[in-house]
Amino acid sequence: MRAVSPLAQAAKDGVLGEPKIRVIAQTLADMTVETGELEELLVVRAHRLRLRELRVLCLQKFAELDPETYADRQRTQRKERELRFFPKPDGMVGLIGNLDMETAGHVLALFDAETKSAMHRQRAWDPSEQRTIGQINADILASLVRHANGCDRATTRPKTTMVVRVDEESMRAGLGFGTCDSLEGPISMETLRRMAIDAEVLPVVMGGDSLPLDVGRAKRYATHAQRIAVGERDKGCAMCRAPLTWCDGHHIDWWSLGGKTSADNTVMLCVGCHHRVHDCGWIVEVSAAHEVTFIPPAKVDPHRRRQPSSSARLAA
Repeated sequence: MRAVSPLAQAAKDGVLGEPKIRVIAQTLADMTVETGELEELLVVRAHRLRLRELRVLCLQKFAELDPETYADRQRTQRKERELRFFPKPDGMVGLIGNLDMETAGHVLALFDAETKSAMHRQRAWDPSEQRTIGQINADILASLVRHANGCDRATTRPKTTMVVRVDEESMRAGLGFGTCDSLEGPISMETLRRMAIDAEVLPVVMGGDSLPLDVGRAKRYATHAQRIAVGERDKGCAMCRAPLTWCDGHHIDWWSLGGKTSADNTVMLCVGCHHRVHDCGWIVEVSAAHEVTFIPPAKVDPHRRRQPSSSARLAA
């Protein structure tokens, strides 16, 4: 009798949700190398990873174990980029499309930054006046179109920067993969080279200890580079792994109580997690080895056991 695969068994037993099963199945189907061991690993890890973290892990393993196929898929995806509009029966207009990583990197960097800024602005508003993220995204698109149509009024839009990072060895060899803010998976060197030509792309070269060796600077203040360096450590929100472009630098020893604005005293948190830390009694610690941990309040965990950062959970 043929043995049931780990993924099929997990689906049969109902221990993994359908979205996680689809992510793993698609990853295994696209790869051209033996995936038996990887399937077992992904099923085990999927139990304790959020869906976004599982997608990141699948993409990382794909690039690591089948790099030629992964790079070829990115080349194919660029040809398949599209955006289509269609009328709906109620008079609204629907949008549907797919963006390759190179295109999505630029689009998401801007939309993420604009969305974060808009959410900050409306925090004190009455709930009836607050927009959803979907509504904010629609308004961002409309604003961009109006600007492109010749609007010459001064703008107060937040400045956006897309960060691309690559380790020193890969950069010198011209092989391997890098990463980019807002994108979940590794990016081929071919794609990274095209993206890095843009003036609004900030290149970061990483050392063997996964800390930045060099952060490109062009008319940027030291505090901005400092934020980039902390972001390289935390890989997004250190609590929930929300994209880095959604995050603020949180003072571990609060600035209002005399805490310094330094990398050792800063952790990246999205707006929601920032509120949790400030308002609910969470404690943040950074070790001498640059490892971030969170101590929950007693109402969350009576034993107040340390919880690792989102990047540590992904690597475990």
